[in-house]
Amino acid sequence: MNKKREIQKIYDNFRAEFKSNEFSAVRKALSNISNNNKNDKKYLHSLGEFVIFYSLPSLNPDVMIIGDNPSWFHKKDPLKAKNNLEDVAGRIPTINSYKIHDHTFGKQIRDVFDLIEKEEWLDKVVGLNRFWIQTGGGGTEELKKECEKIEAGVIGRLEKICESKTRQLVEILNPKIVILLGKKAQNSFSSQDRVELNLQFCDAIHPARGKWRQTASEINSFIKEKKIKL
Repeated sequence: MNKKREIQKIYDNFRAEFKSNEFSAVRKALSNISNNNKNDKKYLHSLGEFVIFYSLPSLNPDVMIIGDNPSWFHKKDPLKAKNNLEDVAGRIPTINSYKIHDHTFGKQIRDVFDLIEKEEWLDKVVGLNRFWIQTGGGGTEELKKECEKIEAGVIGRLEKICESKTRQLVEILNPKIVILLGKKAQNSFSSQDRVELNLQFCDAIHPARGKWRQTASEINSFIKEKKIKL
């Protein structure tokens, strides 16, 4: 099968799974979180979408980054956050969200690449997360707590699907380096997964909460240790 069709099929299949009765509790939890926080200015809009790629998924990219899960697609403007989300929610993007959307994670990635003097990576990086449901400011922990009130174990099943399909996408795209940001992303690739994929995996701390300099240092050390030239 054509690689682009394979990727589109993953989008289509996941959409059907996420919208199915099996995960109605997750959708209900997202609705509850949205309603509970509708007067909180930190919650820029209602939740309920999924995002896979943040940039065009090119084949054999030099660099792929995998984080935890989608948050807001603008730092503080609700209208821009919603409009930016439409560029990537449930669809293969034709834009690079790290470059054109003014969101916190994009700024962190730009700062990391600048610090390690790999500014050119920004134009060709392929990025996604190990969990695809947008959770907003409360992160996956808030969603898990709300889901457990409705149906125990449901969020774990959805996480397993996202992580499995993320590994599948890595295999399809065959990047030269896979940068796993944070423990959750790192734990989604077992030692056996890494051996079978036969790719270069770099484990680095997530750049959130002011840790982007440490992220840059760990990536830079990996590049030097492995003598990687891109």
